[in-house]
Amino acid sequence: MSAEANSLMEIKEKIQAADMVLVGIGEEFEDEAFLQEKENYAEICGKIAEAGAQWVVPYVNYLFLKEDTRLKKAYEGLTSLLQGKNYFILSYCMDGLLSEQELKPDRMAEFCGNWRHFTGEPEENEKIALYREIEACVRGEKSFRDLKAPVSLKTCQPCEFNTLYAEHFEEPNYKENWDRYLKWLQGTLNKKLCILELGAGMRNLNTIRIRYEKIAELNLKSDFIRIHEYLYQIPAGLAERGTGIQKNAVYAMEELEKM
Repeated sequence: MSAEANSLMEIKEKIQAADMVLVGIGEEFEDEAFLQEKENYAEICGKIAEAGAQWVVPYVNYLFLKEDTRLKKAYEGLTSLLQGKNYFILSYCMDGLLSEQELKPDRMAEFCGNWRHFTGEPEENEKIALYREIEACVRGEKSFRDLKAPVSLKTCQPCEFNTLYAEHFEEPNYKENWDRYLKWLQGTLNKKLCILELGAGMRNLNTIRIRYEKIAELNLKSDFIRIHEYLYQIPAGLAERGTGIQKNAVYAMEELEKM
């Protein structure tokens, strides 16, 4: 067995031995490189930019990524790893794919938002109509300039997908699960905790990378695992309890799914 395979097997063993598991999903699960491989993706992004419709990007990304077998297997691998465990997941991703997995919805926080939530409260039929219009734009049957955002039932103002791409991101939509996360985190003290950081780069450093390091430093019973193609290094203070794996986190989880 190769050194890399041994490291991946070590992840499984540490998670199985842990009382609680904290997962952080980063940019590699919504990798620009994966998206740029898709036919017409770059052209469509150009049209979105010209139309000033960046708020639709998370749903467009979802349309391109939902059939990607690498991501499917990676999420399946993660789901299998966490089966029967007391876990919580934080995710940077805005494509909504995490919400489609067989994971507990109250044990995940997508703190950058996803396209399933809107700024405001539009009617359900208006949401569905918007999805269909965006899909038509992606197929080239309609212009992104002609998109009409649904209207809020309360304020009569246009609604956008409630993500960081929105003009007015509404944090309260995600606060409930964020509060659950903070309460769950309090329960990790003096517990054997496994921290699994998957593909988290430089975006929102204080939410996953830096914060997870601090959590590991405070909990002397914790194991810290960082997987990233480039930013896999472990801080000196966590060298004895940390494992850094130089590999794209999607491919790592995909391989774990096969083990």
